[in-house]
This record gives sequence, structure tokens and C-alpha cells, in this order.
Amino acid sequence: MSKEFVIDLASYQCSMSVAQIKATGATAAIIKLTESTNYINEYLDSLINKCKQAGIKNFAWYHFQRATTVNGMNAEANFFVNVANKYANKGDLLFLDAELKGAVPSTQAIKEFYKVVRDNGYRVGFYTYKFMYPYFDKSVFTDADTVWAAAYPLGNTPTSVAPNMNYFPSQENVGLWQFSDNWCGLNVDCSYTLVDGLFNSSNTVQPTNKKREWYTTKLKQITLKQDTGLYKDKELNEYVDTFKKGEVFNIQGEPHKDNDGHVSYQTESSLWLTGDKAYIDSNYYLLASYGGKTHLELQSKQGLYKDLAFKELVREYDKGTVFNIVGVEYSKSGYPRLKTESGYYITANKKYVKWV
Repeated sequence: MSKEFVIDLASYQCSMSVAQIKATGATAAIIKLTESTNYINEYLDSLINKCKQAGIKNFAWYHFQRATTVNGMNAEANFFVNVANKYANKGDLLFLDAELKGAVPSTQAIKEFYKVVRDNGYRVGFYTYKFMYPYFDKSVFTDADTVWAAAYPLGNTPTSVAPNMNYFPSQENVGLWQFSDNWCGLNVDCSYTLVDGLFNSSNTVQPTNKKREWYTTKLKQITLKQDTGLYKDKELNEYVDTFKKGEVFNIQGEPHKDNDGHVSYQTESSLWLTGDKAYIDSNYYLLASYGGKTHLELQSKQGLYKDLAFKELVREYDKGTVFNIVGVEYSKSGYPRLKTESGYYITANKKYVKWV
């Protein structure tokens, strides 16, 4: 069994240099992404880049827990996942860091956190200190994909020596032992893997491994396909709140695309949300065909118009009327219109028409 040294990094380690990270001998890093529902590690990009420059190729990620209820942990998990989607690979380990003696989450709250993480295609790990074991139900450990246990036999004494297994913080399902909080005298936590392939992202419990697909054209209205976070900024860093599956939002302006190809859209309330098709669905058809289909059937009585503004009515057609669609064009206000083979326009709203 091959063992790896693993360092974990948060804002406290923001000043570590590439040379210092390399000197730890770590082959993997676990990086703090979020805390509660309002904090994102401001040094994320810097820490990730320095680790890569130091030769670290394997990553996992953690969230520092504050909530204790099912609803609270659901919100924290969604916040965590929304940030992880920008940095992690599907199948990566996302750890729940539960170390607050005065804020121990209920068992159901922890399992809710696990569910949200897994539903989004990640493995889920559980982190806590050895002295915290009695505060948790056994299933919290066994239901996780792995447990990351913390116990420091040498206190905060600087060390560069592998852990003495006589001090192993025994618990079921432990795959990683954090044995030092001052590894190599660099004030960085160091852990030791106890199983092979721990950081192999292909080991996902519920593999999705789907390539992320983005809306890139102008949208007018969307519906959430799953619980989704809204943010103050187009880079989706300043979290505001998580909204439930089924919520409808009107969209304004043009989509924003960052350097990594991630797309976001601004709502009419000036908040921003992801353009990932796994999270949102356009309420309007945006293409002139669907799966090879070019014929659209009215689901209720609708008008056929000469113009994109829908002011010059040709005539109204009853439910069940079928039109052959040859294109999609947009009105000045941003609404997509479906162009029929006659050269006139009908609504693209999925509530009123469907492909047949």
C-alpha cells in the first residue's frame, strides 16, 4: 500500500511559497473552499496555482460547517457545491469539516449534506477531531465515502516524521489521518493516507462524468432544474442565497463568459446565476429544431405575426395546429421568436408550444 503525505490549505497558508509547499513532500492537497453560506476562500486561485507549480496533482476540497439543522446544512451544501463546480472535477472528494463542539449538526443534517454533494456527482468525506467522535452517530462515519480524522500525538511541535501508528485515531472508515498541525515547521496541517487511490476522482460513488454544457445565447426567462445559488457578481463569488428547484427568473442583458468558459446570467433583480444547463432550463425554445424535429404544435390558441414585436397579427390558430419551423429570431426586447416556413412568427415559449 502506497502512502501519501497530504497538506490542507486555507487563508492561513496564503503566504506559503511554491518552494515551501514543495518542501512538505506532499503529493496531494485539500483546500478550503467555503464556510457557512457567505464565505469563499479569497486565496483559492493563488493556493491552487502554487500547489500545481510545486508538483501537486491531486486535490480534494473542504467546507467548514456552521449550520446544525437539515435546512441549514442543505443551504451550506449547495453553497459549497456551487463553488466546487468552478474548481473541482466530478468524482472529487468534498469534505464536510465538522469540528465545532458547540455547533454539532444533527445526524439527518449531515446526511442531507452528503446527499446534496453526491447528487452533484462528487464523493463526500467527513472530517472531525478524535475527541469529537462521541458527539456523532456511528452512521455519520460509515455513510461517508471516507473519514478524515484529526489527532496530533506531538501537539503543535514541528515535525517532518511520519506518524506513529500507535496513536492512530481509530474509527470506522478512516482513510486519512491528520497527524500534525505544524508539518516541517511551516504551520501547515499534514495528513497521511491509509488507503490507495483516495484522490482518484474516477472513484465517484454516483458517477456523472458528464461534460458541463452551458447556455451561451441571450436568455429571457429560465426555470431552475435543481437548487441553485444566486450571487451579487457575474463571477459568482459573492453568494446571496440558494433558490429551490422550479423557481422562475426573468433574465436581462447579455450572458457573461469568463476565461474558463463558464457562463453566467443576470436576473431582473440584478443578481447572477450560472448558465450551466444542469442547473437552469430556458423557458423558450432557442433552436429551429429539436432532435431532428422541425414541426411545432400549439398547446393553446396562439397568434401568428408578421413582426418580431408581435404587433401585426396575421391570424390566430387553435390548439393542435402544427407549424414547420425554419429559424429563430429575437425581438428588440430579447424574446426569441420561431419563424415559420411562411415567413411569419409564433411564440417560442415552451408553455404554449412543443416539438412533435
